[in-house]
Amino acid sequence: MGSKRSPVDISVDELVSTLKRSSLPTLITEGGDDVVVFRDAELEFAALGLAVLPVGGREKLLAIFDRKSEFEGLSVAFVSDRDLWVFSSIPDNYVQESLIFTCGYSIENDLYSDGNLEKLLSKEEKAAFDKELELFVRWYALAVSRSLAGIAGRIRTHPNHILDDENELRGKLTLAGDEVYPEDLYQMVLGNYVKYVRGKSLLPLLMRHLSYAARPVRHNHRSLLEVASVGRGSLLQSIYDRLAQFFSRLEVEEKSKSTISI
Repeated sequence: MGSKRSPVDISVDELVSTLKRSSLPTLITEGGDDVVVFRDAELEFAALGLAVLPVGGREKLLAIFDRKSEFEGLSVAFVSDRDLWVFSSIPDNYVQESLIFTCGYSIENDLYSDGNLEKLLSKEEKAAFDKELELFVRWYALAVSRSLAGIAGRIRTHPNHILDDENELRGKLTLAGDEVYPEDLYQMVLGNYVKYVRGKSLLPLLMRHLSYAARPVRHNHRSLLEVASVGRGSLLQSIYDRLAQFFSRLEVEEKSKSTISI
């Protein structure tokens, strides 16, 4: 008997085919940390028989959304990270009731805010965190600026690679030709880093100060996300509220259709 396939290994075609055969209201998530965040969704919407389907990434989620006409008879909602659209706006074709985006860069950002995770830092740890954050954002703002300008590059570099090698950081901050450093973007990101710094970078940056070897109590990011999701702060609650509104409206419409057919 083969092992269960990871969502990452399942193609968009296979996932769309699965939805075509389904009769259950479905919540599609990217996967990864979403599994921890939305584990209570099936219980919350148990009366609807909701199924939660992680699909293995944002790109696949949006590709499935683009093909929603192929399973239009099925009640399907999507929750996606805002990603770089946090710096601009969501394209018109993705502004729909069934597609819910995070407030910050990603779901990790929303939970970071909801959970007030930095309260776990001591005064000394917070000072060290702030110092590293400034260095990291100095690189991150430049990387984001380049991405927004359509210049190939990485914004997913782990904080360790930026902060533990001064030569590497210096090299990554080297401007090309007539390139100008995006100081305004740097100030904007640093002023609201909980929203703008990619969550999968922000959490490891925090973990550098919450999980070092000599620390009396060490944490890991998934346990902190779990605590924050169970606490259900305002940003996560907003997502659940929008899901409830979406599925409730569809339920009313279905009952109305049934009444008319009778």
